[in-house]
Amino acid sequence: MLKNVDMFSTTLMTDDFKGYKPFKGIIPHHTVNHSRKEYVNGIAHTNTIESFWTIFKREIKGQFHFVSPKYLSGYLDEFCWRFNSKGSEFMFEKLINNCVR
Repeated sequence: MLKNVDMFSTTLMTDDFKGYKPFKGIIPHHTVNHSRKEYVNGIAHTNTIESFWTIFKREIKGQFHFVSPKYLSGYLDEFCWRFNSKGSEFMFEKLINNCVR
């Protein structure tokens, strides 16, 4: 499960959902308690991931209109790459270089 996680630079920031408890003690984990109307707790917040899902849903409705569950992971892969590359110089050049390797 954690083979794709950089254990030295990852910090998990979540809401208070109990499903995240197994990560406590494995990687740094900070929470906010949405059920108590807490949205920021020190450095912990979920604004970035909530923004990601909002933009992704808008993209699906506005550009693709419909996504089959069969291809959803591909759309998510593409969107993650674009989200993580926004504001990056030479984004197209980096994409081409990654494809050629």
